[in-house]
Amino acid sequence: MRGERITVSYTIPKKLATGLKTYAAERGVPASRVVEEILAEGLKRKLKEEMDRKLIRASELEKLIGIVSCGGDALEDSEAVWDE
Repeated sequence: MRGERITVSYTIPKKLATGLKTYAAERGVPASRVVEEILAEGLKRKLKEEMDRKLIRASELEKLIGIVSCGGDALEDSEAVWDE
């Protein structure tokens, strides 16, 4: 991984540490790199899950009633739409 680095200490079960070391040795990379990859992939997955929860199908939009404005002064923008 690129960029600024910080040191993080975390205690893990011995069996997990052994598995990480074995996996890293099989790939010919440092165990720290394996941990970085696992953390990065986990974070990507978590962010994708959060994004997926915010998405809705287009067919769901048909059920909406009214207009919602986001950003800026949403209340003022919404009132302007209804006043037209």
